[in-house]
Amino acid sequence: MINQKTNSDKFDFNNLFIFEVSKNHAGSVDLGKRLVREFSKVAKDAGVRAAIKLQFQNLDTYIHPQYRSNDDPRMKRYFSSRLSEEQFKEIVSEIHKEDLISMSTPFDEESVDMLDRLSVQVIKIASSSAKDWPLLKCVVRSKKPVVCSVGGLPLKDIDVLYNFFKENEIDFALLHCVSMYPTPEEHMQLHKISVMKKRYPDISIGFSTHAPSDNLSAIQLAHALGARLFERHVAIPDEQLEENLLFYKIRTYTMTPEQAVKWLASYKEAVAMCGSLNADSVLPEEKEIQTLKTMMRGVYARSNLKKGELIKRKDVYFAIPLSEGQMSSGEWQEGFVANQTYVPDQAVLNNTGTKGK
Repeated sequence: MINQKTNSDKFDFNNLFIFEVSKNHAGSVDLGKRLVREFSKVAKDAGVRAAIKLQFQNLDTYIHPQYRSNDDPRMKRYFSSRLSEEQFKEIVSEIHKEDLISMSTPFDEESVDMLDRLSVQVIKIASSSAKDWPLLKCVVRSKKPVVCSVGGLPLKDIDVLYNFFKENEIDFALLHCVSMYPTPEEHMQLHKISVMKKRYPDISIGFSTHAPSDNLSAIQLAHALGARLFERHVAIPDEQLEENLLFYKIRTYTMTPEQAVKWLASYKEAVAMCGSLNADSVLPEEKEIQTLKTMMRGVYARSNLKKGELIKRKDVYFAIPLSEGQMSSGEWQEGFVANQTYVPDQAVLNNTGTKGK
């Protein structure tokens, strides 16, 4: 029997920023650790929760022997960036040392086991694996929190995923994603965030972006549409990466630390502009109230009025400015009782008596 989780045990996906390393450690533990430290500084300076995400796969079984050609840039990148479990362990330890959340994408069942052995905290499912049921069934057995990208999936398939994770009592979040590298602006389909937010209101919805590395508007729009966790590929300049021809394309959608600083600042601007989701709890600022008052009309006596007299609409007119303590046109009702004597053009006070009968 699966143990029931309390709300306090649930993983909090909200306001989480996932820095996707992919293979940008170039097979170097030192470069991997440097990358962790530099993006840790970016996150801490910005005051955000962050995760460093690695990728695990057993290349000896993941790639068919006939397709391991050294002439294929993609295969060259796979094998040139290969790390052993012990080497990955060093990078994961660096992630934990920096008080960051460790994440990894397993592309095969053996890698899920390695995640457990290395105490990686969160599992990421790539869009390409979102219908890989042998892998997904292995993932849920680990009982770790899961972040799943759903690039290329129609809603009916996302429904299946949602129900699968729910039935297995997994803490999970779904990320809108477009699996085009880089993703042109006209193909980002950010409206899907609000669709998913409405369709799955009990989980966190996020945005895994492959937008051009200098794009700062997509994260703002994603936040406004309801995304609450964000993923982005990252790298730091290094000769080992530059030697791989494929990296010239990869860096078009991969952020450097300097770009990440601007990306997070852009996110914070969006948060500030959007304000609270609970609009009923947000009171207008005094500055706003005073600005509005400069354009509101006040109630003025049109003729002489005696104390105790019923004030009728013909007895008053509305004009700016609205003075402190004066009745506004919005507060006016026919039949108020004058609580003092008024002369023409005098401001009618808002403490005028209740309506007469």
